[in-house]
Amino acid sequence: MKLLLFIISFCTLGGIVAQSQEDHSTVDSIIYTIPEEWTNSTAELAEFINTEFREESDKARAIYVWIATNIEYDVANMFALNSYEAEIELVEEAMKTRKGICGHFAEMFNNIANQVGLQSYSVTGYTKQAGR
Repeated sequence: MKLLLFIISFCTLGGIVAQSQEDHSTVDSIIYTIPEEWTNSTAELAEFINTEFREESDKARAIYVWIATNIEYDVANMFALNSYEAEIELVEEAMKTRKGICGHFAEMFNNIANQVGLQSYSVTGYTKQAGR
């Protein structure tokens, strides 16, 4: 009896904890067609996102998709130390060059998220590189 109860509980909870396959096509299609004049600053991006989306999850998805499709990972500078740059400098540099490394991506998302009313913050840390 205990085994049967466990199996029923496990199967029932399995549907609850599994990742859902949400359809983001509407959000994605809108953010893919953002006019170029709305992409000169994070403030303009935030204004566009607030105009087009109401749900927090849609706003977060729009920020993610825009950054992922418009900011290139800067492989040439991936080992550069930028720990002394202010967050806003990282954001402005990535907006200007359309390139960045981890900190640029994180700070850009954080910056836009805060402007659209999402609570967001960056957590800094270290990575393991070359076995250290």
